[in-house]
Amino acid sequence: MGFLHHSVKQMMKNIIWVIPAMVALSGIAAAQKQTTTFYVATDGNDAGQGTASDPFQTLAKARLAVEDALQAGLRNVTVVLRGGTYRLDEPLVFGTADSPSTGGQVTWESAPGEKAIISGGVEVPASAWHKCVTNDDVCAGGKNNVWQASLSGSEYPDDFREVYVNDQHATKARGPIHELGPVDATGYKPHPAPWTVNWQNGQLVISDGVDRSHWSNISDMEFSWSAAWNQSYCGVASISSTAPYTLTIMNPCGADLNSYTFPFWPWWGTTGNANVTAPTWLANAKELLPVCDTGTPVKSKYPPGQRGCWYLDKLAHFLYYTPTTPDMAGSTVYVPKLEHLIQFVHAANIKFSRLTFSYSTWLEPNEPTGHVALQGGYTCLTGSPNDVNGCDLDHGSPLGAAIVGRGNNIEFSHNLFTHLAARAVLARSGSRDWTFYANVFRDNGAGSIQYGENDDRDATGNDQTAHLVFKDNLVEAPFQYPGGGPFQPYGIEAFIDHNEIDGDQAVAAINVAWGWWPKNGPGINYARDNVISNNKIVNACNWYLDCGAIYTNGGQYGTVVVGNYVDGVIHGKGGCFYTDDGSQDITIENNVCVNPFSNFFLAPWKSVQRIQVRNNWTTTLKYESSGQVTMSNNSLFNAASPPAQVTAIINNAGIEHDVTPGP
Repeated sequence: MGFLHHSVKQMMKNIIWVIPAMVALSGIAAAQKQTTTFYVATDGNDAGQGTASDPFQTLAKARLAVEDALQAGLRNVTVVLRGGTYRLDEPLVFGTADSPSTGGQVTWESAPGEKAIISGGVEVPASAWHKCVTNDDVCAGGKNNVWQASLSGSEYPDDFREVYVNDQHATKARGPIHELGPVDATGYKPHPAPWTVNWQNGQLVISDGVDRSHWSNISDMEFSWSAAWNQSYCGVASISSTAPYTLTIMNPCGADLNSYTFPFWPWWGTTGNANVTAPTWLANAKELLPVCDTGTPVKSKYPPGQRGCWYLDKLAHFLYYTPTTPDMAGSTVYVPKLEHLIQFVHAANIKFSRLTFSYSTWLEPNEPTGHVALQGGYTCLTGSPNDVNGCDLDHGSPLGAAIVGRGNNIEFSHNLFTHLAARAVLARSGSRDWTFYANVFRDNGAGSIQYGENDDRDATGNDQTAHLVFKDNLVEAPFQYPGGGPFQPYGIEAFIDHNEIDGDQAVAAINVAWGWWPKNGPGINYARDNVISNNKIVNACNWYLDCGAIYTNGGQYGTVVVGNYVDGVIHGKGGCFYTDDGSQDITIENNVCVNPFSNFFLAPWKSVQRIQVRNNWTTTLKYESSGQVTMSNNSLFNAASPPAQVTAIINNAGIEHDVTPGP
């Protein structure tokens, strides 16, 4: 690593030392201070003592015991969870009363060799399922292999947007996908759009000439748009019973979507007078079960999956599912009940280790506002003085997260985050010193974490988001929203190092970006001195346009991108490294770029300033730059016979050899 300048080497050295040293130093401190340990078991008793032989039964009781211990003056408390599933009926909320003072720590961990699961889900048992034999277009007297289960019991949620079957997410019933056609040098070539989209009398109306006015539960139906760099969802308000059988989109979702002018690029096909292109699919109708399409908008390259499809009849409290097997024998089905598993309210000095966090939902897209996505999953808010292309860049709600809140010195080590509706974790603005070490993020709607928010551009002092460590984590592809690896809108001294971000990421794999080129000046914000190093990224930008494997925008002063290995950028005009609008003072050096869709590097705006791109290795030297970029000593190589320097970077990138992520 001799190519790194001294300040970056020192920062990396300090942070790398912190992770193992935290364990050692906390052990020494614990020996010197009064400590205690509580135990929890699924067959325990909350009237017990919380000891190994008399454990508590619930996490809520253990949390109260921790509060009492801290109030009594203890500074180091451990809660050991015996193996089993701890199903939550409400989120665990951690605040100041659950937080030891500086130098202390509360640790929640699985017992050694056991698997403790913190779950917001409810199982739909095999005994609940029966084949649907009604003689209609959906079930066809049983010929369509549609199965149904009653969810009328109080243990079941009234609403959810995800179903998990045999440890995988299932597909919400949806119609034929408006798929992308072959890709050429100019971008996407869509098949002819099946939908006509018009703006009439203040409403967005869609038609394809098919009469759906007799379909059931029309208000449950929704359209989805895959556009540029986002995924939006709007519900259906009504369907006309006369030709052309228009479907009217709920407001304000339809109005907001139509006012957002920028990301609906012509690659997706445009028919009608609306600003919006044709939707990608129609979903969430019982009548779509027999024709459900489980593919992706890029079916020409990625064939449909093998998952079954589901539909929830919220009025009748029935869940329908079309298995890929002849029946439901041996199938395990879970539905999520909670939107959050854990909430932090100014919590501090808490660690979670060797745990599994599983099953959450996110219901905001079901509201009349829907989910009109800006970038990074943010909801587009219109009518603001800081509108850019119809959206407010400084406000809007982020994607949901199973674990959410503001805190200091929060650590997640060797956990599994899985079956979560959107992001696994959202650290609110002002959070500081969070560590994610050797975790696995698998089968989540939007991948892994968001650190900070888009509304704190002008934050000062301790309200600035700072000191994220995201190291040696495995992040697999999201299934529902743009996401993937860590997303930090604004932040100071993030260290994103030695992660593997794999499995056809829908959009950018690492996203240290916000700020753009605001009206109050060139990229002004407090983000600075972030390090993105030694990560392995495979197949970024699977679904969306205008995308880079490692992406920045806004001022990121002193940020360094070094030692990363990118193997495959599937689509888009971007490339391995993309410095977008307002990016400034960034060094990109000694990385390896293999098989980008178009460019090795992209800086498409004049607002991009003082970018150093040097000493990188790439299979194409093609780049696009309209900004102030210095390119030097970047080398072309053949992926079939890489030189020793390339092999060394590749072998060093990704999860370190002595680390096994997960519980």
